[in-house]
Amino acid sequence: GKKLKAIFDELVPNLFDEVFSAFQRFESHLRNDFQIMCLTEHHIEKNAIGRLSMWRAYGGKNGVAIIFKREFFQLLVEKYFDFSNVAYLEKENLNNEIKNLNNSIIKNKSNLNDLKEADFKSHLFNIFKFSALCNKHKGFEEEKEWRLVAMDSIHKSHEYVCKEVKTINGVPQNILKVKLEKLPVGFQLKDMIEKVIIGPCTHPNLIYNSIDSALKSIGVEKPDSLIDGSNIPYRANY
Repeated sequence: GKKLKAIFDELVPNLFDEVFSAFQRFESHLRNDFQIMCLTEHHIEKNAIGRLSMWRAYGGKNGVAIIFKREFFQLLVEKYFDFSNVAYLEKENLNNEIKNLNNSIIKNKSNLNDLKEADFKSHLFNIFKFSALCNKHKGFEEEKEWRLVAMDSIHKSHEYVCKEVKTINGVPQNILKVKLEKLPVGFQLKDMIEKVIIGPCTHPNLIYNSIDSALKSIGVEKPDSLIDGSNIPYRANY
């Protein structure tokens, strides 16, 4: 980190210590003030299979995976959220990433001259923030997780987002809910679903019929073209 500090301080004197001190004061917000929605990458070559680790950990007895088009997340980022992939960095990997960042800044230093001091502060603060919010144990690397992130105290209400109290697994908690019905024309839920995969389960035909009806109810004209069944020979524990 000393080289990273020296590089930023060369760009703006005392910048690193100032931003890092602000980040340390921000720690309580990191623990208590962020709402995060977790998703997993979907690989096209596994289109009708899904990711077995997701079925096992989160699918339950009758899991269904909804594959969204990337435009859906681009819209949410433009309007409201931050969006980042998750890193799975142990100490050695983290050190390598810092070195890569150092080298990238040095290589592109001439392109940074037009940035204002506030821009440098914002970029450095976000490096700290997302390093904390979007790093996970290497054992979870197969999940290929991405996170939609919002700060509760700042974004309590919005044209596309509302705040509610929900009881989840017996625990009352604040959540932020995307108002799908308020999204612009062409970005409604029916437009943003790429595929629905019915997970390994005992009654796939019943679930297929239910998903077909649910898609019709939101205006999908040919729902059967969107529904696939995972052929992974896996059954949940009963």
